[in-house]
Amino acid sequence: MAVSPTEINPGEKVRSQEVLTVNLGRMLPEPGVYTFQAVFYNLDRKEKVQSKLLIVKVKQPVTNKDMSAYQFIASSGNASSFFSGTNLINDFSELQTIAQFGLDFGDTDYGVYADFTLGQFYYTTHDYVKAYKHLLKLSTKRDFVFSNKVSRYLEKVKEKHPEIID
Repeated sequence: MAVSPTEINPGEKVRSQEVLTVNLGRMLPEPGVYTFQAVFYNLDRKEKVQSKLLIVKVKQPVTNKDMSAYQFIASSGNASSFFSGTNLINDFSELQTIAQFGLDFGDTDYGVYADFTLGQFYYTTHDYVKAYKHLLKLSTKRDFVFSNKVSRYLEKVKEKHPEIID
């Protein structure tokens, strides 16, 4: 994944936690164990720094509902970027698809990502009422990998628009 250059000074630590959403079908094609490593180069690409190895275990969907959710994503036509949110602003049908997915499969392992994607999208587009609605569903899920981000989004909404909370 290419990103714009960011200066990191010697001894400085950078920690980032992002949703891996693009090309998952290519990178994680089936259940199994996968190893990832981030590699960073300086601007002239003469020096590099490597992250520690990240081991990801992809499990087969366990419940029938999880399997149905998985099959819904796989047959959606954009499975490799289903939760990326990249086309939501330009494609109302994709927005409706993810919203419907959240309603149908919100209680599955996949469903929380629909609310997270929609919460981020609505926050970015300044629809704070809808953002709050989707993010609030996730606020009680302490085991959700992005619970800290959810809390920060909710705090920002409360600061900007305290009237939404009532």
